[in-house]
Amino acid sequence: MVGDLYPEAFSFWTLWRDRSAEDISVGGGRTEEHFKALLKKAFKEVRRVITDDGVFVVYFAHSRREAWAALLEAAMEAGFAATDVVQIAAHSPTDIQGQGKTSILSIAVFIFKPRTRGAAGHVGRLKPRLEAEVRKTLERLWREGYGRADLKAVAYAIAVKYATQFDGTTGGVYGELLSYAERVAEDVVARLPPRRRIEAGRF
Repeated sequence: MVGDLYPEAFSFWTLWRDRSAEDISVGGGRTEEHFKALLKKAFKEVRRVITDDGVFVVYFAHSRREAWAALLEAAMEAGFAATDVVQIAAHSPTDIQGQGKTSILSIAVFIFKPRTRGAAGHVGRLKPRLEAEVRKTLERLWREGYGRADLKAVAYAIAVKYATQFDGTTGGVYGELLSYAERVAEDVVARLPPRRRIEAGRF
């Protein structure tokens, strides 16, 4: 409203993609390695400046397991643990962005905190807890209207939460939890009851 009166106060880019030199997304000449390197750099810098009792909130959405693995690796190397993750709907199911079968309509909101040292876990012991939470959460979100692509992303997010709780594991690597969560999600999706399509003009 006051841009014409104070043009110098608004002479900056408001969209992240307009600052392409700093963009960490894949595509447009930017590689997956570029994405991973800057993601790790960002997490490590936050850990450098955050206090030990600080909170780091991260919004993340992606359909590919490799991207979630990059997030997990960045969090682990920087020394963060996800104390919670909440899935929020970012678009309406009737939104044009939601018409594709692989469209992600939700965002995972992570609450990261600096990880305490000394905790260790066995992947085999984490799997039953992970599976129970994935199944319960996906079935609930399906009833709430989330799509199949979102459900798999939710499973990845839950796996990241579990994997970051510990400094080290025995019996496997943390990335294994992502693959396991994916398999559980695929089983849940295959068993989901049918759901009526949203009719045009109805919400």
